[in-house]
Amino acid sequence: MTVNIERRTQCIRFEAVDGTILRFVLRYPGALVMSNSEVYESGDLAMKTDISATVEGGATVIDVGSVYSADAITRQQVDSRKWDGAFVYSFFTDWAAPVEDEEPERVYQIGRVREEDERYTLELLSLMDLLNQTSGRLITPGCLWTFGDSHINGEIIASDKSKCKIDATLTDVDSVVSHSISNMQFRASALNATYANDWFGNGELIFTTGLNAGLSYSFVKTYLTNGTITLATPFYFTPQVGDEFKIRVGCRKRFTEDCITKHTNGKRFGAFPHVPQKSTVAKFGAQ
Repeated sequence: MTVNIERRTQCIRFEAVDGTILRFVLRYPGALVMSNSEVYESGDLAMKTDISATVEGGATVIDVGSVYSADAITRQQVDSRKWDGAFVYSFFTDWAAPVEDEEPERVYQIGRVREEDERYTLELLSLMDLLNQTSGRLITPGCLWTFGDSHINGEIIASDKSKCKIDATLTDVDSVVSHSISNMQFRASALNATYANDWFGNGELIFTTGLNAGLSYSFVKTYLTNGTITLATPFYFTPQVGDEFKIRVGCRKRFTEDCITKHTNGKRFGAFPHVPQKSTVAKFGAQ
């Protein structure tokens, strides 16, 4: 059913990967209570919000209000990447009788976030943009599959990346921070002498308690047998003693060392380790 054009109002809903949901009504003086009792907030943020898009399908931009608005997306959340990969649902409804998702407009995924003058701009990728990404097999010596066909946060993997066929959850380990060094390094004494050096190298780690709980996972750069973990990218907050985390066994995408020796899964290796490099082909082809 088409919304009354004279009372047509746009609403957006942010849904973060960790399940957090924020609802806003744009360019409307007050909050809207939907028929399902969900409240779409207005006020300072919504009055300053504008949406622009290009006809040819380029990135859509949402210019949001103050990053310091206490009841909206905070600066700390943006800096900690809480909203990375979040989906944004846009729809229109009648402000006199509002219904959630009454006239759907588009579904977006949050891309780049820019901040300036205490405001931030969200670049949104439409589903069309996501479909336009490069697909197909690449000829590489390193495996392209996602280890265990899933990420440690439960994220679903596209079928073209799900060929490993190992139940990675069987190798997930729960532990706790015993020594905090920095936001990229800490130690879990409970793991001391339990796993070999580099056992979790290039594995995934996510916090389940503490300030970093709910944030995106990070890859493990190195692991020492005494339980010292160094991350490839820092968490926004420095892990504290007592913070609980989940860590997954690593796979450095090598044919012999990882797929055959470590995981006994050589028949599903997703690369071409014996194909010569382009430089090698060019060298002998010129002779």
